[in-house]
Amino acid sequence: MEDRDLQILKHVAHFRVSIPAVIRTLFFPNNPSAYAPVMDRLRKNGYLKSRRALKKNGTFHQLTRTSTRILGLPESLAVPMGRQALLRQLSILWFCTMRQPPFTYIADSVTLGPLFSGGSTVGNAPFAPAGAHCIANVGGMTLFHIYVVMPDTGRDNLFKSIWSQYDAAKREPMLAPLVDAKQYGFAILVQSEVKREVIDAFLHGRIRGNSQRVAGAPLSSRARFLVECVPNFEKTVPDSQSPTVKEPANGTLG
Repeated sequence: MEDRDLQILKHVAHFRVSIPAVIRTLFFPNNPSAYAPVMDRLRKNGYLKSRRALKKNGTFHQLTRTSTRILGLPESLAVPMGRQALLRQLSILWFCTMRQPPFTYIADSVTLGPLFSGGSTVGNAPFAPAGAHCIANVGGMTLFHIYVVMPDTGRDNLFKSIWSQYDAAKREPMLAPLVDAKQYGFAILVQSEVKREVIDAFLHGRIRGNSQRVAGAPLSSRARFLVECVPNFEKTVPDSQSPTVKEPANGTLG
């Protein structure tokens, strides 16, 4: 297997999924015409499976059981994902990769563990924050917790979720000083500019939810928040697009 083929498989494994636009950007930036024959070869050899998107509006790629065995990874990575899991992974994929430089995606707390190995423990295991994260140099090197807002999430539930994530981090002795130093932050991914603007207003204290408990300084001054729009993958899966390079890209940085 060629080295690039192996790197593509590792990339798909890391995010659990990928799409043509991302693979072209990462692996064929100077030779986009090479994309099709390489991907055809990976499919014909049984290493990749191409699936139709949620409303048959595009294609995404996933590992096969054959490729999980080659990479020494769980066969569960080859199992089709449900709606919410697929939307979440596609959003994280786009957010982390379609920019220069890409953000470093950290899928789970197991990978994060070494960063916190000198700290507290939960049971017998070293502490590590749960959920998807990424490392990005945005106003300083920051570890971001990633929250993908589902398209049907209501405003009040959205506000409660944002507050709860901030509050939980502030209650954790290992994270609280990093939040205050803006070295641990919160990336919020939405599918529309309208929702991004609503979140921006909430973070800056211009609007409050019905159950909002935030008092005092607005959240935007207490922690680092990055709010960005990603494509609505329920409507379409982009086939190609140049990486986003604005900083912050369509986002709110606090």
